[in-house]
Amino acid sequence: MRPLSTSFPQPSPRVIDIGWLGREPLPAIAEPPRLAIHTTDIRDTARLRDILRGADAIIHLAAVANDQSFDMNPTQGRAINLDTLAPLLTVAEHGDVGRFSYASSSAVYYSQRQTEKLLAS
Repeated sequence: MRPLSTSFPQPSPRVIDIGWLGREPLPAIAEPPRLAIHTTDIRDTARLRDILRGADAIIHLAAVANDQSFDMNPTQGRAINLDTLAPLLTVAEHGDVGRFSYASSSAVYYSQRQTEKLLAS
């Protein structure tokens, strides 16, 4: 009898990170096959299609994660925090990804007036 750990295929997680904040915590766990790291911009839909092909699930955590960073470049903040969601969902749908989890942040929430203005644009 084989041990349970070799009886089933092991997941091969893929990390997509542009690397703006460094990679210090990743090297210890980044050795294949434990983790595949792709230095890619989340806005590059064509590249995402290639990387995510065959994925069982996507856990979407990419974001400009604090108000000060968002305020420094609101156009970039919106592009990353809001505008990437629909294309990523399309990549998941066309790639037959079974599950999609999205962790949001307060940086994507606006007042009702701001939301209506964004939706109209």
